[in-house]
Amino acid sequence: MSDVGATDRLGNAKSHPPKPPRMLQRSLALTLATLTMTAASAEALEEVQLSYEGLQFATLSVSDLATFSETGQPSQQLAALLRVIEVDQATARRLLTTDVAVNGQLLADASHTFVGESFFQLLGTTFNLPDPATPGWAYLRDAVVTAAADDQINALEVLQAFEAESVAVETEKIGQVIEKIQTDTATLEAFFDSGFGANE
Repeated sequence: MSDVGATDRLGNAKSHPPKPPRMLQRSLALTLATLTMTAASAEALEEVQLSYEGLQFATLSVSDLATFSETGQPSQQLAALLRVIEVDQATARRLLTTDVAVNGQLLADASHTFVGESFFQLLGTTFNLPDPATPGWAYLRDAVVTAAADDQINALEVLQAFEAESVAVETEKIGQVIEKIQTDTATLEAFFDSGFGANE
């Protein structure tokens, strides 16, 4: 587990990877934004591990994110990460808690279409579950559908509905996936028209 911002017994800063280049900062910031995409589950998500080109960079506790969302007070680990990626605490909290209106039933239906599954498969290329043989995109889809059951959704609800103990996000892929989604606007619009958007 990463020790961003941690110190040893004498109060000296522990060795850790140097401040990442601007490209990595952008990838990490996009990762936090991508999480903006509460339900009890058999095996609740406990942590989100962030890596860059195979090197684990930081680990975020979902319980810490929930506390931060509720109180506005980040853990030492989260505060250090936000400084590194240059995202202020107010913005990070807004990304985690802002509700987006959706049509939960239409979203559930659309998520099982070819377009919907393709969308989640693309997002799923950015993260891995502890068991590499397990396709993570299906867990993401189920978490999004569960979180949207009340016709609104926010990042924290998706994380809390994710039925895995941990997930490792490959931050270097986030930008590429977002660019791919943006260029394939026709497919994306078809998906959103099928399931997203405020109820009439």
